[in-house]
Amino acid sequence: SELYASTFVDSAAQDGNLEGRTISRVGGAARGHVGSICAIAASSDWAISGSIDRTLRLWRRRHTSSSDGDGDEAAASGYLATEPAPLVEIGCTTEHTNVVCAVAVHPSIAHVAFSGSFDGTLRVWRVDATCGSLRCTARVDVGGKVLSLEA
Repeated sequence: SELYASTFVDSAAQDGNLEGRTISRVGGAARGHVGSICAIAASSDWAISGSIDRTLRLWRRRHTSSSDGDGDEAAASGYLATEPAPLVEIGCTTEHTNVVCAVAVHPSIAHVAFSGSFDGTLRVWRVDATCGSLRCTARVDVGGKVLSLEA
């Protein structure tokens, strides 16, 4: 999970804005958020990000294998097979009505994530990285902006 998080954080540390930037150090342009990314969390299989554009987006690494004898596919995609693969967006939700500034991944349940927003809600999500879905399973109105989360 550090691979995803460090790739996101290293890029964000440059200027705090990943809009139109490369997520992976070795290739793969980020497509999805139209504003600054405010929060990122990662599991071993996927990453989740929240943004000022009020969206929560689900990402996974693009899988390209040179072990199948097709080493040209890895070279053509712009990264080496030994390097971290670029992240690609696989899902998005617009259920928050304001900036999504906090996200977390459940530490022991692989398919559960959390998000918090300036809209005053904390949401629990069931993540299915296979089909790219985020389903809200619980919503708590906290009566004020959610600024951070820790799972």
